[in-house]
Amino acid sequence: MSPWLFLRFLFLPALVIAAGLLGGWWNFSVPVICFIIHPLLSFFSKKKSSMLNTDTETHDEHGSKSYRLVPFLFVPVLIGMTGWSVLLSENNSIIEFAGLVFSVGIVNGILGFTLAHEFIHRFSWIEKTASLLVLVQNNFAY
Repeated sequence: MSPWLFLRFLFLPALVIAAGLLGGWWNFSVPVICFIIHPLLSFFSKKKSSMLNTDTETHDEHGSKSYRLVPFLFVPVLIGMTGWSVLLSENNSIIEFAGLVFSVGIVNGILGFTLAHEFIHRFSWIEKTASLLVLVQNNFAY
């Protein structure tokens, strides 16, 4: 699998920002997509899961420069999304605020903690620092 396919997950932070700009109930679009639409599509889809793929193709995932570069692209996106939503939240109604909080929490929970977990297992100080940045913005430190 190409490391650049992981960039499709940038859809979630982009959706948080788009929903924040649209306001209202749009701020609940991330929870609806993650917990209703995606599970329903997965349930009714006849497509086999990539976990069941018996492809014998091997990659040196940790040695490839592109596999090391792609996760770093997510760090400023997640920090920027969180900071932007904090600035936006002061002018929101209770419903908009709740939707924004759920959306940012889901994206940081799904992408942020997974990314930080992977960075923690690396040996480079740059990757350890990136891990700490993602964890600190979620008020979690190791």
